[in-house]
Amino acid sequence: ANEVDIEIVINETENVVEEDYLFNDTEATSRRRQRNLRYPKNVPLPKLTEEQKRRKLQNLATADIGTFAPLSCNDPGLPTAVECESSPAGTLSSLVSAANGGEVIVPCGGCYVYDLPAGETNIGGLNILGKLYVPPNHKSTLLTPYVFVQGELEMSDTNPIAPENVSLRIVLTGTTDVMFAHADSNAGVAGTPFNAGTKAFLVAGGKLNVRGWDESDVEGTATW
Repeated sequence: ANEVDIEIVINETENVVEEDYLFNDTEATSRRRQRNLRYPKNVPLPKLTEEQKRRKLQNLATADIGTFAPLSCNDPGLPTAVECESSPAGTLSSLVSAANGGEVIVPCGGCYVYDLPAGETNIGGLNILGKLYVPPNHKSTLLTPYVFVQGELEMSDTNPIAPENVSLRIVLTGTTDVMFAHADSNAGVAGTPFNAGTKAFLVAGGKLNVRGWDESDVEGTATW
């Protein structure tokens, strides 16, 4: 299978038994047979670890949370990609420096350009209230325990899908639960703040504008 150009990677090291979801029926049958060999009938499955039990319980105990709307501080609308490129409110690198290892907040009402270099950048969290614009085909790896999108995140890639064309990678890290706090006009939403768990990628009243590859007559369907 081809690799995608924009990756959101969960940095998971735990040994968890997972189900396989495959498009190829033959492969799926083969995988099921392999699982049956590993775990034959009438043989108890491996016991869950304490962390797996906690996650299972957390999934069952779903909080009663209200509906989030776009933030009023972004009215009448956030800048377009062209406007972000020509007159941005600032850069992500400046926000990272100001955060000094803590949560990086993209301020409401403006567009900030992702300008972090190639290679890995480790931050204490990313909370997008305004707009974060990643230029097309920008190569970088961002390590963060969570991403909250209350404004807009836009990124795209126009290169052919190939291993050498991987652009932005967001790697979610850590094993500590994080709290999500509402912002601005969503202050009255029921159930907030709330525990978002570990490695959270949460869109609350915000917008994801992510294009992995545009549609073409030669290559076919677009990817996101």
